Amino acid sequence: MRMRRKNNLEERALAASPYLLDLGNDSLDARKEVVSFLNIDNLGKDPVLELGCGKGKYALEYAKIHNQTAYVAVEQITNVIIEGAEKAKQEKLDNLLFLRTGAEYLKRYFKDNTFKKVVLNFPCPFHKETYRDRRLTSERFLEIYDSLLTDDGEIRLKTDNKRMFEYSLESMSEYGFAFKNLTLDLHSSPYIEGDIVTEYESKFIKDGLPIYSVVAYKPTRLRKLGK
Repeated sequence: MRMRRKNNLEERALAASPYLLDLGNDSLDARKEVVSFLNIDNLGKDPVLELGCGKGKYALEYAKIHNQTAYVAVEQITNVIIEGAEKAKQEKLDNLLFLRTGAEYLKRYFKDNTFKKVVLNFPCPFHKETYRDRRLTSERFLEIYDSLLTDDGEIRLKTDNKRMFEYSLESMSEYGFAFKNLTLDLHSSPYIEGDIVTEYESKFIKDGLPIYSVVAYKPTRLRKLGK
């Protein structure tokens, strides 16, 4: 079901500044390079990038717990991301930035080797084979993460969709990522300690669905950047 458009959305987005940055680049060429990159040095150390952050529940909790860590939460829909940005401003979470853009545009705005971690919480599985390039674990996006991650950087994936999980493992393995903390039932595993439950995840748990999870990392010798 499509979310009803919120009232005064444009005004609310402007008022949420500087916790919300709306790049408004949907019609631009994602491959075009830019000279002026976003500066997130003032947010904190060891930057984390979350894609498809939704209303920002995970981002908000992570920023509170790890208040010295810079956190950039990305979502394409203003109608969704606005709630998290407003809460971040209300709670003065100065290590958190909400960014309205698509993942395909990220290299336009961030330098290589910027992020220590990429977080993918329940990304859309895009079941149709013709849409496979839209999956956030397809080679198209892995190339972007590879560039943006530090050499010791990681990708954290959580999903309730078994097919998406299997596809992701295959795609990341073929690209050159290695795995750790792999589990087919996160909430019955030792890797659940210290984890943050997302809004979607709480519903899946209530329905008795297993959560698939993995951390992918980049052995330096396999890294494609610069080849």
